[in-house]
Amino acid sequence: MNVQVSNNTSLVKESFAKIGTELDIYPVFGKKRTISLNRRILKIFEKKGQMALNSHQIRLSSVSGGEQTFQLENFNDGEKEYFIMKVIEGSGFKVNGQLVREAYCFEGDIFMIGLNKLVFRSSSKAPSRKLFNYIPQLPLLIEGETGTGKSTLARELHEQAKVSGDFIHINISSFPPSLIESELFGHVKGAFTGAITEKIGAIRSANGGTLFLDEIDSLPLELQVKLLLFLDGQRVRPVGSDQEYRCETNLIFASGQKLKGLVDKFEMRKDFFFRISSGQNIYLKPLRKDQGKIGALCMEYEFKNLITISRELIAFYKSYDWPGNIRQLKGHLDKKRLLNNRGRLVLDDSDYELLDLTFESSESDERMSYDFNIYKKNFFLRAYHQSEENITVAARRLEVSPNTLRRVLNLSVKN
Repeated sequence: MNVQVSNNTSLVKESFAKIGTELDIYPVFGKKRTISLNRRILKIFEKKGQMALNSHQIRLSSVSGGEQTFQLENFNDGEKEYFIMKVIEGSGFKVNGQLVREAYCFEGDIFMIGLNKLVFRSSSKAPSRKLFNYIPQLPLLIEGETGTGKSTLARELHEQAKVSGDFIHINISSFPPSLIESELFGHVKGAFTGAITEKIGAIRSANGGTLFLDEIDSLPLELQVKLLLFLDGQRVRPVGSDQEYRCETNLIFASGQKLKGLVDKFEMRKDFFFRISSGQNIYLKPLRKDQGKIGALCMEYEFKNLITISRELIAFYKSYDWPGNIRQLKGHLDKKRLLNNRGRLVLDDSDYELLDLTFESSESDERMSYDFNIYKKNFFLRAYHQSEENITVAARRLEVSPNTLRRVLNLSVKN
């Protein structure tokens, strides 16, 4: 039996789906449904009409008008029990973004049949898998380039923690230095010119919940001291007040650059850096170093926007560096979707525009060298895709050897 398993390592597979595993069904139309897998064989149909299910079959709505049939079958060889999904009639289905015709089913897997999503998970009585072993009482520092999803992760961790208070998001760089103290700690009426009313501040607003301080690297040195005192004593004093308030506010910090470098340049206090980095730390890799995530992001976008993305286009996206990371990818997909009157996105000139690079003036030879390498890769990449991903043809057009093209694009294709 030729069974294909998705190699998407961004999704943790803890165990096989088995009898008793719950299947969450997110239909393209209608509300979410959940069933328990308690039969050895379950038929799944995708066809026109409303969603319907019973003890032995599931019927999912087809947007394209085509019809497909699948079978979900349980096996038990005495040592392990597992389910396998396979195509009976049709083109296939996606497992964590990868198109297959047959696959093992693991708890945590996401299957897409057309625009219908199926998620296998353990019984609701069992604890769900956590994103990160987040301890709200300890400060958390998230570092990563712009667009890597720091804000999204912070909100997800807040929701995972199930704390009683609100989630408050403050971007430090969006406020002039003169207003940051009031924004964080609040002020009393008449504390300064323009303070016509009292303001409780973000720290007290997030009491019992989470305060997410984005771009913490923009916090002035003098306010680093005041925030450090709050971290140590959980007490806050508004501007112009002689009264302190106790707040049990959980703090998540984020930075688009490594904070250690700011300490070396005396732009961040050592004691403040050690305090916010000695608790919990997460580093979000840029997409160029985590290209396996691109397929999952495209699959998620398909489901949310009721469209399909061609395999050729996803392959192109996986070869691009995405300097703006997840934010840039989603913004680009939004642009293509809004300019496209059909429900399918394919590789076109708007994608090749991503490869056009405008150089920024810089005194750093290292930076210019890096820019040139990106430009060279993008130039080669355009030729590669315009040659229908044929190494030999692309190399001939570029007047380089096939091995040189493979090396520049980091390809292992032998054609």
